Amino acid sequence: METVHHDDNALVASVIIPVYNKEKFLARCFDSLKAQTLPLEKFEVVLVDDGSSDDSLRLCQEFARELPHATVIAKENGGVSAARNDAIAQAQGTYLFFVDPDDGLSPNVLEHVSTFFDAHFSEVDLVTYPIISIDEKGRHRALHYRYDIMKTTGVYDLTSGDGIYICQTTVNVCVKNTTPKPRFDFVSHNGVEFHEDQQFITDILLPKMKIGYCKDAAYYWYDNDESVTSQRKTAYYLFDNTMFMYEQLFARFQDAVPQYVQSLLVNDIGWKLRQNALLPTYLAGEAYEKELGRLVALLKRVDDEVLINHPNVHEYHRYYFINLKDTGKLSVLANENGVALLRGEKVLYENETIELLVMRVRIRHGRLKMMTVVKSPVLPNFEGDVSVWMRTTTSEGEHEEPLVLTDSSRSRIATKDVVSRFFDARIDIDLARSTGQVSFFAKLDDVVVPIRLAFGINAEIAEALDGTWFADGWLVRMQHELPHISVSRISKKEERKMRTAMNLRVKSKAVMLTRFAVDAALARKRKSKRPIWVYTDSARSLDNGWKQFLHDQKKHDGVSRYYAANGIDLADPRLKGVDGVVPFHGKRHKMLFCLADKLLCSDIDRGSYHAFGMKLARSFVNYFNAEIIYLQHGVLWAHMPWYYSYDRTLCDFEVISTPFENKNLCQNYGFAESDLIPCGMTRYDYIDAAKQPERKILVCPSWRSYLVGKLKKNGRSGLKQRFLSSDYYKEVQALLSNPKLQQALETHDFELELKLHPQFKMYEDLFHFEHDRVKLAPTQVDETEYAIVLTDYSSYSFDFVYLKRGIIYFIPDPEFVFNGSNHYSQLDIPLDNAFGEYAENADEAVDALVRLMEHDGKPLAPYREKMERFFYHYDDHQGDRLYEFLTKNRTFS
Repeated sequence: METVHHDDNALVASVIIPVYNKEKFLARCFDSLKAQTLPLEKFEVVLVDDGSSDDSLRLCQEFARELPHATVIAKENGGVSAARNDAIAQAQGTYLFFVDPDDGLSPNVLEHVSTFFDAHFSEVDLVTYPIISIDEKGRHRALHYRYDIMKTTGVYDLTSGDGIYICQTTVNVCVKNTTPKPRFDFVSHNGVEFHEDQQFITDILLPKMKIGYCKDAAYYWYDNDESVTSQRKTAYYLFDNTMFMYEQLFARFQDAVPQYVQSLLVNDIGWKLRQNALLPTYLAGEAYEKELGRLVALLKRVDDEVLINHPNVHEYHRYYFINLKDTGKLSVLANENGVALLRGEKVLYENETIELLVMRVRIRHGRLKMMTVVKSPVLPNFEGDVSVWMRTTTSEGEHEEPLVLTDSSRSRIATKDVVSRFFDARIDIDLARSTGQVSFFAKLDDVVVPIRLAFGINAEIAEALDGTWFADGWLVRMQHELPHISVSRISKKEERKMRTAMNLRVKSKAVMLTRFAVDAALARKRKSKRPIWVYTDSARSLDNGWKQFLHDQKKHDGVSRYYAANGIDLADPRLKGVDGVVPFHGKRHKMLFCLADKLLCSDIDRGSYHAFGMKLARSFVNYFNAEIIYLQHGVLWAHMPWYYSYDRTLCDFEVISTPFENKNLCQNYGFAESDLIPCGMTRYDYIDAAKQPERKILVCPSWRSYLVGKLKKNGRSGLKQRFLSSDYYKEVQALLSNPKLQQALETHDFELELKLHPQFKMYEDLFHFEHDRVKLAPTQVDETEYAIVLTDYSSYSFDFVYLKRGIIYFIPDPEFVFNGSNHYSQLDIPLDNAFGEYAENADEAVDALVRLMEHDGKPLAPYREKMERFFYHYDDHQGDRLYEFLTKNRTFS
């Protein structure tokens, strides 16, 4: 085995760093290089400033002066690959290392990795070392799965065993500084640089199909919302890029593609499907099918075993990919021993059962109600009838009945796209008629298949609690993997005894004591016979939850009511003088959550109404028995079935304000009409629809997820440079500065105010106003003051539909909104069929505004007519109707 010995004056390593507008990260990166245990005189740093507009170049030059061997190259912006190639061309070290300027290296990287490489120089052409992802709090995330394969320092074969799944794709590598020089030469059709690292690494690995691994070193990969890559991590930018790279790579092999190369593709499409960045859903019809065909062609050259066994692919996504590559060529075998998915005689999947996933459990008024999902990888390939049956066994005998199955939004498992075939099943059991055992089984056509129970996060119960629920004198038990539920009557004395024994089994003393406290509170509540209702809103908001709370607090109906103030200090003047307000997530909120009969929330995100974190909730889930009433914040028209479907919200009822919502939720979101309360949102009681507007225009575009940082505990951070360079900012500013608009405001005596979404509040100072009739709106606005509103896809627009105001839809960044960069990209009411004109640029928006000003701010005839009949109610009795529904006969006209 050849080893390498370095001359005393030779440079062992060259560290390549491409830099583009990274001034605030450079110090951390540079410090990690100065801390290297390899002597400074034994390595060089080659920095390439790729046309930065910030202070990066000066910082690079200052750092270079601190080192014995450093080069700074300044060039016009040409992309990261060109920058690295320029650096490689000048590199003098035996080995090349790569670091991105917002990352760093552990102190021993250059010394340990180069020493390992010296010892295995003839065996391998590339050595890797661990990459550690670090979040904004400095916490290390779990290591990549490849380190479950490469567990010790050594050389790994990429042609056999688990070595085919190593999939080295990131630049935590060291390569030889050869002649000719290695180059980053991947060129995409759309100019988006994304797979350049992967192709560079793969090209070096392919000749020997071996990789070196040095365990005792680390590349530190830090979270960075400002990365250009993070902005473009969508199929719109990546699909062609991805297909082109793998088409080129696979084309090198006339016969079978090496399984390591197959694995690279599977690894790539696996994580992209989970992050909704794979499928070309920005296209439709034949264009979509044509592009999808490129992926299918690649998958046809991938072995089933690679797809099924790959560690980085979700279980259900494996079979989605297999079905893509061979539609209609798989068969299903079902019998009393379970189910199997076969290609010919080869078994691709088998299991003894079909899963019945319990998402929600409620025991009320002598009835057990569960929301469940029927799951199995075989279901997309089964063409016959699928049914699930419930068998009730009592002392009087057995009774069987089929459950009603409906299509489930959870067919979009771990992605926003439909990738499987699941069914929702609502289970309603009369406990008085079901004492004994309730079991479940499936039928594929007439073949009986066993079922096993599993539990989602809102129904999963801690092991110490033994799958036990108590309510109204009933004891219900259900556990993972079993096909049945046991039901029995229980006396108060027996219940107290069982609760005590259960609590004593809890390992955490704090949890145990809290459970005893809840039990005592439940006993007091039973004696008082006072129901408890808890109201909440999203963080820092006083919305429909607060308004309904204020409405209901005036009633003297024997209900104890509490408002959990989410992110709002109890000293806030708006809460002054109101009884029953408790801090969100506080001890009182947690206790009330366990005792509540009803939870009324305007935001259905779990973190906006749930008193417990995910982990702690498992130890209290068998207390959660409240009816959840989702009050909504606005009228849903963004197409988001993966988030707002009935089997996602897991609410008992949802408040709606329009016939459109009724139809849309029932047709596209899995709701039954009986789940909906058509009373209208309570906050409409606070809007005086009869008030005449002033001659004012409100510009209120919504926020964009691609223009702010990731959601963190303290909210989202701003990305100033990305925002300033965005079409969103440029077009909105162009609107505000438009001379034609300013002249029209003067001519027609209107004023215009810009109101940014709260998520964009940090950007208010970036807008400038050149006319005294154009200004920033106050933080709190009275919608009734405005005659015209210019907005986009925000649900806020429906407040102005309710007011029958002139509306213009203005999306200054349609490419980003509709290509998947935003958190949704489709509307359930097309913009060209809504309640006003639609504009895609500032000039079009100004023309539409001028037309409305010429019409005295009133909506044009066809839009006015649609507004007249859109809502159920135009009055101030929305809160009254909701209260009536929740306290009396639950029906009204």
